[in-house]
Amino acid sequence: MTAMKVRLLDVMSADLPLIERWLRADHVRPDWGEPEENLRLLQEPPASGSWRAVIEADGRKVGLTRSSTSSCATCAVRSKPPERG
Repeated sequence: MTAMKVRLLDVMSADLPLIERWLRADHVRPDWGEPEENLRLLQEPPASGSWRAVIEADGRKVGLTRSSTSSCATCAVRSKPPERG
């Protein structure tokens, strides 16, 4: 058995029609939400700490992935629990 070759590729404008088809699929929408909003975001540069990629398996584009990290500047972090009175 030959191992599958999987790569992550930068999202290119030429990928958007294929990505739109994926985003409009009934089994994808519950997890990804509104296709229009996602397509709009994919046309903008990724936010700091974020990335997205087209998944390619054996030379065929098969999916989309994204990741986002937050920093302490953008999230509320408590160093100790609140005091109780």
